[in-house]
Amino acid sequence: MRPPPAVPGVPPPAAPGAPPLPARPAPASVTLPSAVRPAPPSVRPPSPVATAPAPSSARPPPSPVATAPASVRSVPASSELDQTKRVLATKLAELSALNTEREQWVARLAERDARITELEAAHGVELPRLRTRVVDLESELSVVKHEVDRLGHLDAEAAALRGQARRIEAAAAEHAARVSVVEAALAEREARVIELERALELERSQAARVAALEALLDDERAKGAEREARLRTLESELEGLGWGSAPVDDLTRIKGIGPKFREALHDLGVTRFAQLAAWTEGDVAAAAARLRILPARIVREGWVESAARLARA
Repeated sequence: MRPPPAVPGVPPPAAPGAPPLPARPAPASVTLPSAVRPAPPSVRPPSPVATAPAPSSARPPPSPVATAPASVRSVPASSELDQTKRVLATKLAELSALNTEREQWVARLAERDARITELEAAHGVELPRLRTRVVDLESELSVVKHEVDRLGHLDAEAAALRGQARRIEAAAAEHAARVSVVEAALAEREARVIELERALELERSQAARVAALEALLDDERAKGAEREARLRTLESELEGLGWGSAPVDDLTRIKGIGPKFREALHDLGVTRFAQLAAWTEGDVAAAAARLRILPARIVREGWVESAARLARA
């Protein structure tokens, strides 16, 4: 049985037992490629055969990845690195999908080439339609080649993004090292500030203590001057009564007794070496309490022994 004539733009019915051909859109005018096997003169088409446009499933080439403007460089290194990694992951996923699609197209083209060979051998009258189909396949092949070229561009962009990611990581590491150095310097300065603050506080406390001691010394000097005036007054009164001045030893000749302790001992009525040499342990404790010192100091400096030696001299 002879197959029905082919109608332009309508796919012919599939042969019994043959796999169904995929649907395609209406063909557009293209020239017959030289790769198609020539047909017998009786069935050679008089004019160029129309070819199908690129299938709607083919994706348009993506716009090239824009390089980052100068203003983006001010973004922190970590944010720029994360954005670069996300773009790189998207491009790699798209590249994998396109590779899979290219393999599917190659398999389909191989299957269709085998089918065309079979049909040419079995049905010579269907050669024009088969040539048209070949032209369509060649058009699809050009689309696949275009996608392959686009994959090459995507590979180059992915390599550039990898290089940019490595540079960003190096810059981030350098920045982290500089931050560590600055933090160490700040920690050292803070420790120095704390040390200086402690020293200043100590100086202030010592200054306050010195001021208190100076005030106490001024008070003692005033009291000493008052006692000297009183003593001179009493001596004048005694001289007026004919008693004369009582003999007074220089108690400062004893080690550990200065003018301050001498005046304090005079206030206690101790003016002679013999008086001090006659002290008992109770007298030493009482005198130490009045002088605001420890009794052990009087014993250690040997006041009683020195006074006895000076009294015998």
